[in-house]
Amino acid sequence: MQPSPLSQWPTKGFFASDSAQAAQKLHQKAQKWQKRGFLLAGVDSLHVQGDSIWAHTYLGPQWEHWRVVPGDSLTAVWIKFSQSLRLKKHEQLTLWKRQQLNQLLDLGYPAAKLNLQTDTNLTDTLVFYAFMQPGPQVFIDSVNLSPKEALRPNPLYRITGLRPGNPYRSSDLLKAQAKLKQTGFVQLKGPAELRWQKQKLRIGFSAEKNRPSSFTGILGLMPANDQTGELLLTGELDLRLRNLLGYAERLQIHWQRLQVATQQLEIQMATPFLFGTGFGLEGNLSFFRIDTAFYQLNLRGGFSYHLGGDDFLSAFIQYDEARQLSNSQVTQLNNSPDATALGFGLQLRLNHLNDPVTPRRGYQLLSRWSTGTRSLPSDSLAQLVGSRQQTLQTEASLDLHYFWPIGKRMTLLTRAQGFWLYNPQLLLNQSHRLGGLHSLRGFDERSLFVSWYGIGSLEYRFILEQGSWLLLFVDGGPQGREALQATSAQWLLGTGAGMVFQTAAGQFAVHYALGFGGQQAEGFNRSKLHFGYLARF
Repeated sequence: MQPSPLSQWPTKGFFASDSAQAAQKLHQKAQKWQKRGFLLAGVDSLHVQGDSIWAHTYLGPQWEHWRVVPGDSLTAVWIKFSQSLRLKKHEQLTLWKRQQLNQLLDLGYPAAKLNLQTDTNLTDTLVFYAFMQPGPQVFIDSVNLSPKEALRPNPLYRITGLRPGNPYRSSDLLKAQAKLKQTGFVQLKGPAELRWQKQKLRIGFSAEKNRPSSFTGILGLMPANDQTGELLLTGELDLRLRNLLGYAERLQIHWQRLQVATQQLEIQMATPFLFGTGFGLEGNLSFFRIDTAFYQLNLRGGFSYHLGGDDFLSAFIQYDEARQLSNSQVTQLNNSPDATALGFGLQLRLNHLNDPVTPRRGYQLLSRWSTGTRSLPSDSLAQLVGSRQQTLQTEASLDLHYFWPIGKRMTLLTRAQGFWLYNPQLLLNQSHRLGGLHSLRGFDERSLFVSWYGIGSLEYRFILEQGSWLLLFVDGGPQGREALQATSAQWLLGTGAGMVFQTAAGQFAVHYALGFGGQQAEGFNRSKLHFGYLARF
């Protein structure tokens, strides 16, 4: 092809197989000149002469500055100009136009159009007049999930944030799909199906029902006697029932044998979305007994409020009780008398993991705060201890998991745990228990009695497949106890490796850990080997 003598384009000729290909190439060249500021650049006509195609083109002036202003009052309402928009590149104009249309799409106007008209009378500035045509606003008619028994309509509306009668927003739909995945109740088969009918939209999710309920069994081997070398088999059973009825309900029963003649039982329940609202009921019972010395009882009940997705804020009232089981243990337990406490508190739960089974990114948070009054009996034992009969007691805790993706098959888990229990005269039988697979690996399960601690964890995971990974970890931080006649503080460190692997029968876990610091003897003969099993149903 040869350029026309009338062409104002400083370009060379090119070869084309036919007139259609020539027109396409000329259009691409015109777009390049338009992006340089020659917005009027184009092609007037084409004509064939022999084996050549001659193009009559024009370039037009180049504007250094562009302005975009509303073309009418309606556009001025939709596009809020604080001042005339000034642009210098064609890409900026394209991006701005796309942003305006996305904004209207997010407000429920999927058929919105934005037209630009130019005024070329000015020599140094090109003015674009914007005309917005929003079109009809679309509202959500219904939201359905298949199969229906996986999640009932009201929990589905609350979790996804999509409710019939609300304006349709494309960003809300993307967030809804992520929130459904975070709960672990269903596994979506693909993007949502949208059906339009005039100004109404029907949204349908096609999914497979997940198995959010689980049964966990953990076995541990630890020395029962340092002189004889005998081993003690410890155990833990955890049954978690979730969403069996499709209402996002939760029931957890946890039993654990920590050491010789030491056991714990914990029962939790939650029923969210009462009467179609975002409020729900929660309850918790925890019972811990240590040998024949004393037991601890905790009762907690309150209301929860749904924040969206799998996030909840709870307000509760709790009752704590610590009782001696044998008077012969008084001296050994640092003169800890019977005690009761009544208080109120708040709890925040956030879940923003990308996958409930094999997370690679996102975070999970559990934080609790409570305050109240502790009471002691007015008997000789309380006088012996020298404690006031009633004192203020405050408790705060934090557990944060954050996953950082590395490449395609690796992730780094950073975890921060913290606990603080305040009372002017703390007793040993009120202490928090630390140690074990779920808090500080490398130490006996809940063998450390503390009133405060701060534990940081790093865990590297190499993901083999869904539900299976290799891991290396290190846990460490300070812990202490501020109790009567038993004040202490020390640094503890636990490190080791493990493997989690998924089978048809369930998920198995093996952790090997070594603990350093404190009064625990160090060495490989004091290492901890934990076996875990989790079955989902």
